[in-house]
Amino acid sequence: MISIELAKKLILTQFSEYADLSVTDIEEQDHDNRTYRIGDDMLIRMPKAESYALKVPKEQEFLPKLATHLSIAIPEPIKMGVPSSDYPYVFSIYKWLEGRSANHFQLDNKSLENIVLENIVLDLATFLKELQGITDVEGPVPGKHNWWRGDHVSVYDKGAKEQFANLADNIDIDRVL
Repeated sequence: MISIELAKKLILTQFSEYADLSVTDIEEQDHDNRTYRIGDDMLIRMPKAESYALKVPKEQEFLPKLATHLSIAIPEPIKMGVPSSDYPYVFSIYKWLEGRSANHFQLDNKSLENIVLENIVLDLATFLKELQGITDVEGPVPGKHNWWRGDHVSVYDKGAKEQFANLADNIDIDRVL
């Protein structure tokens, strides 16, 4: 089980230069990883399953390449940990990015809400435009690490047909196919 104690042990054994820094829990956790803050400037991000860990080397490789083209800060890998007897997957140490999840905005003032949402929309539009404008970075090919996203639609044929069969009472399968 991933815990703050495990995070501290991995930091101590693999990145002893950070062993004296505090390791604290963060309020917001995602589905794929468990994250803890290291000191004021870093975090440790530990995948919860092997399928999520497959993304770590790709993130380590591609995030720095993408960052040079973006005006908005994205996660910056600092170190990559290796599997051990304590934890079976690769994991990352990243630079800490200040901010908060947009999922938790609760604004009482309607005009303030509009200003905040407008800023988010503008930042997102800028990010997407810059990201789509990158022409000198070849992204990762489809594979197990991203559940074959970006591959030919035939990759999903069997699974899609199984799901259609599960919905046979609700949809016209022949028409859907």
